[in-house]
Amino acid sequence: MHAARITPAPSRGTVLIADKMDVVCTVLARIIVRCGFTPLIVPDGVEVLQVARSAPAGLCCAFLGVSLVHIDGITLAAILAHLSPSFPVVLMSGYPAWMLANRLQHVPRAYFLEKPFALAVVFALLNEIAPLCERTFGTALSPYTPRKP
Repeated sequence: MHAARITPAPSRGTVLIADKMDVVCTVLARIIVRCGFTPLIVPDGVEVLQVARSAPAGLCCAFLGVSLVHIDGITLAAILAHLSPSFPVVLMSGYPAWMLANRLQHVPRAYFLEKPFALAVVFALLNEIAPLCERTFGTALSPYTPRKP
C-alpha cells in the first residue's frame, strides 16, 4: 500500500499580522493557516506600511494589535484606509470593543477582535472579510499626509 500524498489547497489570500506580542502573532498565524490563508507576520507598524506599499500579491487584510510599536494600530488603520478605503483591517486588543469605539468609528472597513480569541471567531471574521479583498496599494499612491483640523 502506498501513502497518499496530500496537496495543500491554494491559499485564499495573504493576511498581514502585526502585534507587539509574539505569541499572539504565532497563534493567529496558525489559525489563519487552518482557515486557508497565508500569514505574513511583521514586527511593527512601520513594516506594515512598507508591506502594504509593496503590494504583495493576494494581500487581502491585516490583523493589527492596537498597541503596536512606532505607530499604534488605530492610527495605522486610518493610514491604510486613506491609502485604500476598501482594505479591511482587524484591530486586536485585550480591551473590550466599546472602549475603542470612538476611535474606530471613522475608519472604514475596521473590525475588532478581542483577545483572547478562538478559531471559530477568527474563521467567521475571515469569511466575512474575504469578499471585501479588492484593494490596491503600491508606489503610484501619494504619501500619507495627515489632515489638519
